[in-house]
Amino acid sequence: GLKDPSLLALAASTKTFSIYAPQIVLSEKTYMGPIGPASTKHYLFLLEDTLYQGSDSVFVISYRPRSGTKFEGLKGLLYVSTDGYAIQNAIAEPVEQEGGFGLKLQQLHARVNGTGPWFPHQLNTFLFLDMVQVEEMRLMGIGRTYLKDIAVDVEIPRREVRGPELVMERLSTRREEAFWDSLRVDTLDLRERTTYQVIDSIGEAEKLDAKVKWLGALGNGRLPLGPVDLLLDKLIWYDGYQGFRLGAGLAT
Repeated sequence: GLKDPSLLALAASTKTFSIYAPQIVLSEKTYMGPIGPASTKHYLFLLEDTLYQGSDSVFVISYRPRSGTKFEGLKGLLYVSTDGYAIQNAIAEPVEQEGGFGLKLQQLHARVNGTGPWFPHQLNTFLFLDMVQVEEMRLMGIGRTYLKDIAVDVEIPRREVRGPELVMERLSTRREEAFWDSLRVDTLDLRERTTYQVIDSIGEAEKLDAKVKWLGALGNGRLPLGPVDLLLDKLIWYDGYQGFRLGAGLAT
């Protein structure tokens, strides 16, 4: 229903490529990773289920911040395969979601070429827009990233290593449908194509582009005002000596 889907992609983006990272960034906010160094001191892990895949087992483990701890934490599930005892599926979401704006991350891992090292092959983000309703229905956006042609231990000059980036092509929203069909992993049936047409009509009537832009900015603490953003965390300050103080902060 969005004329510019890059708004949704940017709002739901994550700068974290590996679930093993000590810190995970969701929508420009940093959280302590559930399986990083010393994570067991901060997170509580519980074995919820055991699944079987051929001769291997997959342990389904839930995690959440330990009682009495105070930090920017996540909650979710880890699927650990006994084939190398590696993460096969990871789900993470903030314990405390922003008002009207929720975000969840999922990473699916598999062995490269079936026998190589474990590596992410699909990254999913789920964006929940509770403050935007259409006929009493809350909206949810799903973004899927598929990784292919994966090569491990390739010689790359150090100057070319910058880490993962999200790049949105300016003309991507003007591409013909045939272009996207050639890249699409899943084909669209008649019901799904009809759904897109209906959602597009609702999106135009409800001005979803403007609402998602505002919600994404508010979730990041930045209120768009023309060419600049107002930094909401700079509006009011408090300390024990001077009490409350008003301020302002702008960013482009």
